[in-house]
Amino acid sequence: MAHETDAVREFYAAWGRGDLDAAVAVFGDEAVWSAPPGLEDAGLSGVVKGPGEIGALLARAREVLDVRPEVDETVAGDEQIVVFGTAAVRGALTGTSGSAPFVDVWRFADGRAVEVAGRHSTAPARDVLAADGGDGLRGLSTDFMLSQLLRSAVDLGVFPALADGPLPAAELAARTGLHPRGAADFLDALAALGLLARADGRYGTTPVTARYLADPDADPYLGGLFAYVGSHWYWSWGRLPEALRTGESQSYGGAAPYDAIHADPGVTEGFQRAMAGASTALRAALAGLDLWRGFATVTDVGCADGALLSRVLTAHPHLAGTGFDLPTAEPGFDRTVARYGTAGRLRFAGGDFRTDPFPAADAVLLAHVLIDWDEDVRRLLLARAFDALPEGGTVLVVDTLVEDARDAASAAGLLVSLHMLVDQRGGPSYTAGEVTGWLRDAGFDGVEVRALSGFDRLVTATKPKRNDSV
Repeated sequence: MAHETDAVREFYAAWGRGDLDAAVAVFGDEAVWSAPPGLEDAGLSGVVKGPGEIGALLARAREVLDVRPEVDETVAGDEQIVVFGTAAVRGALTGTSGSAPFVDVWRFADGRAVEVAGRHSTAPARDVLAADGGDGLRGLSTDFMLSQLLRSAVDLGVFPALADGPLPAAELAARTGLHPRGAADFLDALAALGLLARADGRYGTTPVTARYLADPDADPYLGGLFAYVGSHWYWSWGRLPEALRTGESQSYGGAAPYDAIHADPGVTEGFQRAMAGASTALRAALAGLDLWRGFATVTDVGCADGALLSRVLTAHPHLAGTGFDLPTAEPGFDRTVARYGTAGRLRFAGGDFRTDPFPAADAVLLAHVLIDWDEDVRRLLLARAFDALPEGGTVLVVDTLVEDARDAASAAGLLVSLHMLVDQRGGPSYTAGEVTGWLRDAGFDGVEVRALSGFDRLVTATKPKRNDSV
């Protein structure tokens, strides 16, 4: 079968380079090609007969998926040749690419191919076609269902109810107040999405939901963020078109966001828990920095509940810190400090950083603060940080930046910028070059920008010593 094996290899090579006349030359007049099921909608499954129909099928595959097959191995028997290979596929509309392993069984008679049968899964090709077919767009339009499902589970206390172990469906529904109409669908949907584990009619947490959602007092708890997203940000983002038309925030009844947040103790607490949930990875990343060894004191401006500074002080016992925020933030701050056991080294200072000087320290931290304000306030805050630092002191700025190209690498920063528009009156997001310019204008030097956690960047700068500036 050496001649036939060479002919098979030449077939795939010719198909891959688009020479379909050369490709179909291997087939007899009555040859049959059986394409595996799963691609019927694209016209790429089923049985075709003769070189003409086979050539049309190959052309269709090139048109729709830009198929470029490569043979990995051939196994020849007495009557057939089995071909194992991998086809590179790419969607014509989106350019989505993938690799599709294939197994084709060839049969020859009188030196010509008379039958080819595909024996492989078409799933990889279907995934590429799904992107071209608008499935990605449809998914984007309904992703809110997933977030609302998760938010509802948090609001109803599903995960804390399972903190001590799995429960039967009826008992879990009773503990969380679920009506029979939706209970089974709700719990099974959570299980189908990997948020609950289900076995023998009982539901339990998964390792991920046990760590991040079962204990509201645990450091990595994310439920506070999800709850606030559902109660506030979900509504305001629903009014994004209005924000884009007017350039105005859609939240808090038109009041200045932070004034409205701190006017209601319940909203204040919810916001603090949201900020704590949003910064779980950031807390770990900041606490792991070696630069803290060079400081004795640190001020966290806009400290919220103090979780970020508490984590840093826990990791660096030599540090003492001050949390600086509006006076209404103090009750939540005190609860966090008590939970971390950092009361002896961490104090709260009430004030408005838009009008009051910052508490003095060796380091001043502005984490997710500059993004909340326009350029004039950003420059003011950096100037206040400069005044609060001793010579040689350091300011640390943390935010999700955008790249100068404003491309895919900037997607997170651009969404944050839109969030500032629709919910906080802040933004827009800024680049590393912009913040570097503001810092230098404030008097800082030695500006450095580095990746920190997720999409966040850390920007550090030093207040020069007098003899350094001469």
